[in-house]
Amino acid sequence: MFGSTFVRVGAAVLLVLAAGCATATAPAQATGPRAPRDIRQGYYDSAVQAVERDVSREEVAATISAMLANVPVCMRIPGLWLDGEMRHGAFVVRYDLMQRDWGGDVAAEAKRRMDEFVEMGFLDAQGEGETQYAVTALGQSLLRGSFETGNPPSFCGPAPRRLIEITDMEWGAFDCGTLRVRFTHDAESWPSWATSETARNYVVAAMPAPGETAAGSVSLLRQWFADENRAQADNNGGLRSLCYYAARRPSERGDLNLRAAPR
Repeated sequence: MFGSTFVRVGAAVLLVLAAGCATATAPAQATGPRAPRDIRQGYYDSAVQAVERDVSREEVAATISAMLANVPVCMRIPGLWLDGEMRHGAFVVRYDLMQRDWGGDVAAEAKRRMDEFVEMGFLDAQGEGETQYAVTALGQSLLRGSFETGNPPSFCGPAPRRLIEITDMEWGAFDCGTLRVRFTHDAESWPSWATSETARNYVVAAMPAPGETAAGSVSLLRQWFADENRAQADNNGGLRSLCYYAARRPSERGDLNLRAAPR
């Protein structure tokens, strides 16, 4: 998959490559690798390149540390029967109509999950069968997506981890890069938003608990951008995890694994 010097990526794919919170990068060193010629000459907007075997351990560690500092825990709002639209962070849910048309179990499960968001301080609620919710200031800071788009609303809270040690570096043709890195990591404390038992249950469902040293892994490649792409200037030539699957379509998320099997 990554056997050639680099994989060319056209302008139509560029925005996909630039997205994703799990693929944070650290800039390439000024004296390190050089952009492929086709990027320097402006033939392509971006390209990915195999990670060189003499890549510095410090650059790899900085890249993984940046990824771990931006790990999110996302909690999706369930499917709901809305009475109208969300306006100014407020919306009305008709649990009575959900129960009538979708069944009692569906309505009860949705209500349970919404009650959890109220408990965590993301929402305020009034009423029962017809319940009005208001997104709190904390909830607004974590809210991603919307009911009106194809990206369902979720509350995504940062849950930073800390790199302890890189334990192994393996070169090969992996789905998400050419360098697979294994490492250990931990967290010193709970995320600031995880103040309730329910919130902390969401955290440990996604990653090890604070104070627990765990094994992780990620595959990396190097990505370059043309000079005209000023938005990516700070990341040009940086390492990132970027997955290619069917028809060589890139995924906006890499393969960062916080619970990898230790070797």
